[in-house]
Amino acid sequence: FLQRLMCSIIKLRPQFYVHILDRNTNVTSLVIGPQTHTCFDHQKVVFGPEPMVIIPPLHYVLIQNPVKRDEDGNIIKDEHGQVLLHHSESEYRFASESAEPFPLYPGELFDGKVRPLQVVEVGEALRIRARVDFWWTEKCVDSTNDMEQKKNKVFRHAGDMWLFEGPGMYYPSVSEEILETVKEYVVHNGQALKIRALRDCVDKKYEKERHTGDLWLMTEPGAYLPGPYEKVEVLQNALILSEKSAFHLRATQDHTDAFDQERKQGEEWLVTYDQCATYQLDVYEEVVETQKLIILTNRQFAIIENPINEHGKPELGIRKIIRGPRKMFLTPPYETLVEIGDVIVLGATEAVHLRALESFRDEALKKNRKPGDTWLHRGPGEYWPVLEAKIVAKRCALVSLDALSLHIFEQSTIVLFAALLIALIALYFRYA
Repeated sequence: FLQRLMCSIIKLRPQFYVHILDRNTNVTSLVIGPQTHTCFDHQKVVFGPEPMVIIPPLHYVLIQNPVKRDEDGNIIKDEHGQVLLHHSESEYRFASESAEPFPLYPGELFDGKVRPLQVVEVGEALRIRARVDFWWTEKCVDSTNDMEQKKNKVFRHAGDMWLFEGPGMYYPSVSEEILETVKEYVVHNGQALKIRALRDCVDKKYEKERHTGDLWLMTEPGAYLPGPYEKVEVLQNALILSEKSAFHLRATQDHTDAFDQERKQGEEWLVTYDQCATYQLDVYEEVVETQKLIILTNRQFAIIENPINEHGKPELGIRKIIRGPRKMFLTPPYETLVEIGDVIVLGATEAVHLRALESFRDEALKKNRKPGDTWLHRGPGEYWPVLEAKIVAKRCALVSLDALSLHIFEQSTIVLFAALLIALIALYFRYA
């Protein structure tokens, strides 16, 4: 009897509690220490004794199946005295709200983890998304008194996103979730942020309406923290141009470029040093290649295919010879460089054997040529190649009489001169 009596007496130390089930009413009640509690025959300890939950400063805990409370914070019970719970729900409790140790009511669950509050540093923000529809309380400083704070309530729909910007201490809520930590970008002169809209929104910097998937540049120097519906694709540097190089660009979408010129999708063009020293690539532009300046001396020429005419249109299938001195860039996308050549310098005993590919006027020798014509362009002098004639070979004189300035390149001419000489000798001996 004494042993049974001793087992029914529960001595609770301070900050300890037990759950006792009344077998007659099937109601579980909470008993908090310090006290000595005597259990009757119809009562049974179903949980405990357990220490109360203690939340250190700047920490919080997660409670599942929390009790229901009225507007004044009092526990709500049914007509039998059983505490009512928010079943399958959770709530966070913070040290600022529960400075004193607290017990768990019957049905409440605690995973035993005490979590520290997240500190958001300067230049950082938390991207937060609403899990359910709820009223979100926003704290802001009252303009009449900077030391006081007023609370604004904002209704958040499930899926809404917003930023909690630092510096500050973030207090989590079961109605929201942290997607990521966003850090600010420092934009220097000559840099820009390429930003994409995650959904329809008004951008943070320029306050313009953006649609889902829109891209734009943020070019203002300084620190920039993207908005809740903005994603920074890349921090890009401006293209640096020089007098000897240009950038070949292509439009990926219809847009207006930095020079207020409309560009169509797929259009290609050059940006040179004469236009600007640095160029910030638009979001709908891509670099095809870096083009080097073509420099021709006064002894060189270049053959260009598909040249651009005086109206700015390409002459497809046409080739053009450009003589130096000249500095130029090829106009994309049609103009291509076939070759760069040097002028042919011919001595007195040298010549170039040529064949006409089409009818044209030979300006060097002031003659009209027909397709298939062959001739020699003799030195001394220069020969600038033309597109209408093909160089068959470069020849040297077979017989050269410098005293008479006589240079023979063809064997037939030598045979003719030999026959003529023999004939003259024969006539001399006959009539001598």
